[in-house]
Amino acid sequence: MAVIEERSATANRIRLHYLMAGQGDPVILLHGYAETSHMWRPLIVELAKTWTVIAPDLRGFGQSDKPEGGYDKKTMAGCPRSRRVVNGGGRRAGDSANFDIPSGISR
Repeated sequence: MAVIEERSATANRIRLHYLMAGQGDPVILLHGYAETSHMWRPLIVELAKTWTVIAPDLRGFGQSDKPEGGYDKKTMAGCPRSRRVVNGGGRRAGDSANFDIPSGISR
């Protein structure tokens, strides 16, 4: 069974909490409105068999910081080349990334 690590990273003075497991190409799981990265735990275990799985708490959710601003789609979507699985409200951030930086998304 994959070990799911709890981590955090700080970017632009905002601390983001995320779960990470596995090895291989990255897959990013984005939760929906009123949820957190923990909703993905059952799927992380399966995906981590062949992928590096990263499941962040979006800004203002879960254990991530709740800044005054920065909740626009473009800011929330910024991410290096990856595969994404999104749920509910997380889809908006993923859609923005697909539109604004299409070379950064694998399908």
